[in-house]
Amino acid sequence: TSQLIKQREADEKQKRIEGLKKYTIKCFNDHYLEECKASLDSLLINYGVEDLELKNISNRISKVIPFINQMTLIEQHADYEMGLEYSTRIVRNASNKPENTDSILASEALYWSGRLFYKIDSLHAQDATAYLEEAQLYSNNQHLPAKTLLVKTKLYKKRNKLEALELATSM
Repeated sequence: TSQLIKQREADEKQKRIEGLKKYTIKCFNDHYLEECKASLDSLLINYGVEDLELKNISNRISKVIPFINQMTLIEQHADYEMGLEYSTRIVRNASNKPENTDSILASEALYWSGRLFYKIDSLHAQDATAYLEEAQLYSNNQHLPAKTLLVKTKLYKKRNKLEALELATSM
């Protein structure tokens, strides 16, 4: 019975690992990078999983997570111009050297450019929309944060702006 219990525990652990691996891959594919990083860390640190696909995902998001963290801090301090300058630099580099560009980082930079542009002056919603449409192209229409903000900017153009902003906020 002792071996049976150990086998059951091993089977349960393997099920948790497989479930967490599927969740990590889904988060990555859906562009929920912070959530992906958390579940990836759990797999690598807590379970010691060695997997080529997970290592590839880890390498891809390791370039983007520091950028997201930096932009989050910039946004919290309401230094939108500095954030816009920083993200625009990455976007320009992506335009000038597309072969050296990580598509996820470029997409995230475009998303943050649009987001900060929108916060600087929401009357420039057309500009934010252009940035976000480009962000979606960079990521083959899989950039969910860009889609969400794109909906918000389009809602902002509604006649009753207060109603549109309330709807966007509730989304």
